[in-house]
Amino acid sequence: MTRFSKEHKMTLFLTAVLLVPVLIWFGLVTHRGHQKENGTLYIGLELPFYGLDVLGSAGLLVPEMTIMNNLMMERLFALGPKGKAIPVLGLTARSTENGRAWEINLRQGVSFHDGTPFNAAAVVHHWKRILAPENQFRGLPFIAPIVDVEKMAEHQVRFILKHPWGAFL
Repeated sequence: MTRFSKEHKMTLFLTAVLLVPVLIWFGLVTHRGHQKENGTLYIGLELPFYGLDVLGSAGLLVPEMTIMNNLMMERLFALGPKGKAIPVLGLTARSTENGRAWEINLRQGVSFHDGTPFNAAAVVHHWKRILAPENQFRGLPFIAPIVDVEKMAEHQVRFILKHPWGAFL
């Protein structure tokens, strides 16, 4: 029987912890081009799954967040090379008030799976639920600089921040 040193065990553990998310991400990215409308999505997990509502999730578990962020939800912006924001559901973002507010123009002609239009009202509703302390969103400390979100026009929202926050987009 082979015995591993503590350092070797730690190296194996860290390799596994870092490699598994990369492999999951790679598997998800390489299969994005194969879309089927009105199909059924089956997902196998080794941990309990508590649903797709960000407020009802058990926390920021890797399986839940991987599914929600990569398969079910679209972001306003993705992060591109050298930290550049790439438009997804948001088209443009403009910092105002010395970085304490961001005005986001939203993509038009987008609908949710049930036909409900994606617009400023939908974005505001989503973010107000997340920011409401009574909803106890477990990820709230990670987005603490966001104070409020308001509708400016049918496809334009404004995020209000406590202070300039470089990680906003």
